[in-house]
Amino acid sequence: MQNNSVPWLGVNKWVNGRITSGGKLALYVLLGFAVFWNLVIAPIIIDQWDDLATVFEHLVIYDFNTYDARLIIPLMLAANIFLIPALIRRWRQWSKFGRLYMTLDPYPGVIGGQIGGYLDIPTVKYRDGMPVDVRVNCVKISISGSGKSHKRSDSVAWRKKARAAARWSSRGARVVFVVDVDDDLPQSTLESGKHGSCYWSVRVRLPETGFDRHYEIPVFRTEGRADSKLRPMGMADDEPDRTVEDLPAGLAELKQTGEDFSIQYPPGRSGGMGNFIALFGVIFFAIAVFLGFQFVAEINVEEGRRVSLFSAVMLGMMTSVFGLVSCGIMAAGWFVKTNHLRVIVDHECLTTERHAFGRTFRKLVARANISGFDKKVTMQSGQGAQAEIYYSILAQKTDGQTLTVGDHIHGQEDADVLLEFFRRHVAAQAGGESQCSTGRPPVPPQIRWIVAGVKSFSVLIFIAMMAAFLTRYIA
Repeated sequence: MQNNSVPWLGVNKWVNGRITSGGKLALYVLLGFAVFWNLVIAPIIIDQWDDLATVFEHLVIYDFNTYDARLIIPLMLAANIFLIPALIRRWRQWSKFGRLYMTLDPYPGVIGGQIGGYLDIPTVKYRDGMPVDVRVNCVKISISGSGKSHKRSDSVAWRKKARAAARWSSRGARVVFVVDVDDDLPQSTLESGKHGSCYWSVRVRLPETGFDRHYEIPVFRTEGRADSKLRPMGMADDEPDRTVEDLPAGLAELKQTGEDFSIQYPPGRSGGMGNFIALFGVIFFAIAVFLGFQFVAEINVEEGRRVSLFSAVMLGMMTSVFGLVSCGIMAAGWFVKTNHLRVIVDHECLTTERHAFGRTFRKLVARANISGFDKKVTMQSGQGAQAEIYYSILAQKTDGQTLTVGDHIHGQEDADVLLEFFRRHVAAQAGGESQCSTGRPPVPPQIRWIVAGVKSFSVLIFIAMMAAFLTRYIA
């Protein structure tokens, strides 16, 4: 029977604070999915091979506008090709390092206290100064939809880089880590997989050896603060704090004059995220082009053939929707890739200047109307502990609005450095009148026309679709 006061006891995967990784399970799940997919799709292709060859020949040689849904079947089988690199990587990881256990100290990890532990890796030879990267993640699960159409999303609510070091052990290299945990975070839930549940994960990487494992660990609220007793060599408590000057050159550049300063965020600071978003938009655009060909073929009246109004409207609607969405996504990718942000702070005002799409967008706020600063997760690629996270730094205004003073920041460590800098150097000033405008800038007329046009176009599409449906139903 589960003891509610100590819910981590009796859970097999957390017995005695000895945690096993999910590396083998991930390998088997990926391999099982690939095999199952092939067993389902391959017989269909074999059975339909002659028909598929004929359809493909007619599509390529005679009429590119001719489309047959059966052509999707070979593409579904070819999609398995993208699983091969992941399978190879998982297999090499497991065959090289095998099953490894992590031991926690304290057990369990404590909200508002510390999470610590160590991990022995027999197949890795210790070297002095070996780089180690350990990240602790708090992940929330959200479920959208219902039944077979439900979708699960694992979003990182909190991530922090642990103080970690590698040292010699009789069983190879030992990785030891300790991290302080904030006191406002959710604790682990035993019913993982349900909407609103939460799990904690530790990801351990040794870049030189290719070692990369993650462990699901118990983290709960306990009476009193529990600190780890682990204090290995190479991990000091008095490590110097990073400053803005220590940030990567491609992320932010600080220029300071007395009490005034400016921070420049250059284009390309988001790495490959802009390219990824733009590529996603290109895929949507290709779908729109394909649907456009089908739309043209549908309305092309041939002898003895009637135009299906319903099919034409549906194809036209889908072409328009995919086309508009693709343009928006490609524009967003271009913005993320090329925009340049400058934050200027003097004794009176905080000013942001963003250069994008050949224009400069400027916003101002009086320092007396800034109530504080906070960070926010704005983008996440991937799921769970392996997700890549991008942050924004927000200035909180006394009227409840926010102003972005930093964005597309890859990694919580860099975001925390910038957040602490703003909190230290931009203290709110009480009272007094300011010459700075603190209201939200008016929306440009061009943007208003675009929004009105999109809404009108959506209404027209809906009316046309309903008219086509009623026409077909009456006929």
